[in-house]
Amino acid sequence: MADLRNHVTGINPREAARLLIYRPRYSTDTLFRGVHRLTERAVAHFGEHLWISYPEPAIHSTPRELASDADVLGAFVGTMDAAMDRRPWADETTLLHLTGGFDSGTVATRAAERHPGRFSTATLLIGGRAASSRSGAAPRCDPGCGLPKSTSSSTPCNTRHWGPGAAGSVET
Repeated sequence: MADLRNHVTGINPREAARLLIYRPRYSTDTLFRGVHRLTERAVAHFGEHLWISYPEPAIHSTPRELASDADVLGAFVGTMDAAMDRRPWADETTLLHLTGGFDSGTVATRAAERHPGRFSTATLLIGGRAASSRSGAAPRCDPGCGLPKSTSSSTPCNTRHWGPGAAGSVET
């Protein structure tokens, strides 16, 4: 990027905003006006101006046939295990930051299956306007999933409330 500094004409406000809200796009735009990214299969054309062209989209009308002996679940679990095995697991310091969606639940369940009793569970509840955008989407812990309880009550999660009016940690 340092080689391109003479081409920079300022900050691209749209890309700056996307970066600040953690919503970057895969496009030719960069943080700097005058500097462009050449994405996969794109072609840059130079004349009096720069323009970028893209190939026609590939049309896939039907999925490929699955081999009769394919072990889809085994391949998926094997891929998750390989990804988890690439990282060190320290008893007291390993943390999984999961969003609470289906994918995160799948990863958490697999970690609990492979390492029973190793990880405590917790939920981060965010108050204010951010909470209203996730209405009904707060992560929940299932006591039957193999993850240990962090509290002595019947609720399987140690819940810490953050945001306006929060008074630190509140166990439920």
